[in-house]
Amino acid sequence: MLASSAADQANALVRHLGDQIGLPSLCLDPQGACMLLIARRWRVSLVLDAARDTLFLSCPVTVPAQLARIGPAAWASLLQTHHLGGPVPGASIAVDPLGRVCVQQAMHLPSAPPAQILATVETLIGRAMKWAELLAASALEGMAPPEGLAPPARRLHTHV
Repeated sequence: MLASSAADQANALVRHLGDQIGLPSLCLDPQGACMLLIARRWRVSLVLDAARDTLFLSCPVTVPAQLARIGPAAWASLLQTHHLGGPVPGASIAVDPLGRVCVQQAMHLPSAPPAQILATVETLIGRAMKWAELLAASALEGMAPPEGLAPPARRLHTHV
């Protein structure tokens, strides 16, 4: 059962998203989740964690079979983009239970204005497109972080 205040806040965000994209009946199911298919390619899952007052958005960028072909340099680049929070606070890279690499974004509900959800989905899809293209490339060794996804400048330390 979902905590009502977190579920109400999350559904308000999801309904706002639905209104913006022409799906006014969009809402979370009783388990606190829903999925969107965007441009016939990008599956965006929205999942409420009521205990943490957080709505998580996740989008796979690979199929499970690709996981074994991702080289160490690609993994290093993926991880470097999230060092010290990365350029998009709350964003992360993960491998889901099906073995797909996913880009994810967390939205803390008490501080998330309704207008933020559309921008968050658009940012998530943009990041997914970039990483899907890079991870699909056959020569991943020696890959540098893509333009716009470079690791952030050192914030807390000056020595390695």
